[in-house]
Amino acid sequence: MKIPVVILIFAVVSVSAFAQQSARNYLSFLPAADCAKLFRQGELHNIGDKPADLPIWKNSPFAADVNALAQGLDVSVAAESLFLIDRPPASDDKKIGLKIFKSFTAFTAMKGLQVFSESLRKMETFIYDSYRVASLHDTRPLPDPVVATVPTEKHYVVYEKEEQTGDMYNDFSFSTKGGWYQVDLVNLTNINFAIFTIVGRKKMHTSFFIVPTRDKIIVYAITMADTMRFLGIEKLKQKSFFNRMTALGSWFSANLARTR
Repeated sequence: MKIPVVILIFAVVSVSAFAQQSARNYLSFLPAADCAKLFRQGELHNIGDKPADLPIWKNSPFAADVNALAQGLDVSVAAESLFLIDRPPASDDKKIGLKIFKSFTAFTAMKGLQVFSESLRKMETFIYDSYRVASLHDTRPLPDPVVATVPTEKHYVVYEKEEQTGDMYNDFSFSTKGGWYQVDLVNLTNINFAIFTIVGRKKMHTSFFIVPTRDKIIVYAITMADTMRFLGIEKLKQKSFFNRMTALGSWFSANLARTR
């Protein structure tokens, strides 16, 4: 599909305009106490039963996009995180966009990714293998994507072998927006634990909004899932899904620091 030149120019100008702001100015939608905590600790987190329980996104520039993602979803677990990452030195707006894309599509680098285990109360490996595939019908491993410029939109199917849930496939999409880059993950297969289906197909949505500013990279992440409702198990999974999202955020941050 050919994208009109005027749209591409608008996208580049919009992202560049946001990049001229400082992170503190961009984050003026946060309450003062939350903003101070974010700059002190580098992250903010909230957990709830539904997106409406989460306060950060509601007054943000991407509130309409988050609301659109939530429409039509039956959600029993929701979690959000806001991360503040140092902007890589000597990276102009064009280079930073390419770094962001490469950092989020380094699928093979997820192998060995660790997460905090609520049951063990320590870090453990939760992704044993990860790579891109052509489709659910052609699951031969493919190399990580190689691009010369930031795509306006890209879709991939990604395989993961996780410690607790085994084999699973995700739909991965990357979009260049007016002011940020957006990454969306949707499970294409059931998420199982032992004999139970914890989350059905396409019932877990995780989205990242990545905003380059003059001095920082702002990353907002939200996970919404319709989990099995049995003896309060959805409450037990809140922390698990939250920790998973946080691990992916840390993985992106580490990739961004080393990507050229």
